[in-house]
Amino acid sequence: MSRRILSLWLPHWPIERWLRRHDPSRPQTGLVLYAPERGRLSVSACDRTAWSGGVRPGMALAQARALLPELVADDADLKGDREALQVLTLWCQWASPLTAMDPPDGVWIDITGCAHLFGGEDGLMLRLHGQMKRSGYTARLALADTAGAAHAVARHSRNPVAIIPPGRHREALASLPVVALRLPDETISRLLRVGIETVGQVATAPRAPLVRRFGQVLTDRLDQAWGLLPESLSPLSARQVVQAERHLVEPISTAEAITVVIEHLVGEICASLEARAEGARALALRCERVDGHVQEIMAGTSAPVRDPVHLTRLLRERVEDIEPGFGIERMALEVTQVEALRESVCRDMMEAGTNAAPMTALIDRLCNRVGVDRVFRLTERAVQFPELAQDLIPVSAPMPAGVPNLAPGQDAPRPVRLLAPPEPVRMRDVYPDGAPKTFAWRRHTYLVRGADGPERVWCDWWAGPVEDRARDYWIVEDTQGERFWLYTAHNGEGPASDGAVWFLHGLF
Repeated sequence: MSRRILSLWLPHWPIERWLRRHDPSRPQTGLVLYAPERGRLSVSACDRTAWSGGVRPGMALAQARALLPELVADDADLKGDREALQVLTLWCQWASPLTAMDPPDGVWIDITGCAHLFGGEDGLMLRLHGQMKRSGYTARLALADTAGAAHAVARHSRNPVAIIPPGRHREALASLPVVALRLPDETISRLLRVGIETVGQVATAPRAPLVRRFGQVLTDRLDQAWGLLPESLSPLSARQVVQAERHLVEPISTAEAITVVIEHLVGEICASLEARAEGARALALRCERVDGHVQEIMAGTSAPVRDPVHLTRLLRERVEDIEPGFGIERMALEVTQVEALRESVCRDMMEAGTNAAPMTALIDRLCNRVGVDRVFRLTERAVQFPELAQDLIPVSAPMPAGVPNLAPGQDAPRPVRLLAPPEPVRMRDVYPDGAPKTFAWRRHTYLVRGADGPERVWCDWWAGPVEDRARDYWIVEDTQGERFWLYTAHNGEGPASDGAVWFLHGLF
């Protein structure tokens, strides 16, 4: 059986990825993506409108703007394109387990012995082309005996789906341009200068002068396309799942026996995670009973963990949820979610000593007991009113980074207890400077012995009613030694002495 290689080419791959991530309803003035190249900004991809205007990949961005002044340009995400191409390559494994990347915009699929599963080569090609089209991508496919021939035909054939019969790839390559041989740009330019424009002309020319003048790479690429020189592909394989299992000689049904098996399984997966420099974020323990019924318990962590003691404790607390029935004969532990555990993170945890690890363990145990959606943490908010300065977020959510503290007077004392909401007080008398002198709260009257203030706090400009735009806070102490945090709200021009409304916001 001859080898059959399918080449999948995405001629507008970066542009199509950009459109899927942005608003497609853009002005039809042409779109290009650019990236730095040898000290200048070069066009890495362009849409059909820009192509019709004369823009080509590899052209300087300044030249492209000169051709189309209203051209829309955006940064090319080269790393993101490569990661997306890797995902696409793995997705193509439904057609064959041997799929390899053909960067920057192609995929090789070795379908040798697989085509009959999809109704023959025609059925497989049409199915793949249709799925790419329904996903919103422009794809061109070619099938040949060698990877080089399939690559060349996919990019230079007039048909979006081309099948080269076995043994006919030399004829198909003869009329294609020399650029189809995947040669360096300098070699292609030198070939064109001497009048060699097609692969057929390269094939009929004497080999020794070709090698002396253009290098060994020219004849090597030709032999690879013809199948005379082997070209190995590097198939991608999906990252293996971290898991461990035990087939038990005798069924077990006690909590102690189940815990012993869990300890062995956790030890195995932690060793695998350490070898991969990763930590577990979610685990699934599956218990298969002798009657064929499978039970599954889940456990999650708030941070990547590969500590056997901690993971064993989390799973041991869920053992009571397992119903062994007549006995469990197989147990499997799988890490359903992993996350990279960098050496710096491990070092920081070790330097944190006894504070970070117990807190992480406590959070994980709470999440596994009451549910991850019922455990929250406090985070700061970029607001100025004290009652809005903190917010609750799920413990599973990442902490927002770099939230500025906009509260003025950070060194000013703040009460331990805030009233929510602030309670109104009746101000019976004030000093000439506006400081509280006598006020009533909850049927009690308080005589102020000393006051400190006012401290003006403004609301955020994007929120808050006009009548509560600013607050003047006072720290007051009564004759009994109790301290209160009072404020009066106004529109920013200062409280009116006769119509000021006062509130008690906190107690020291």
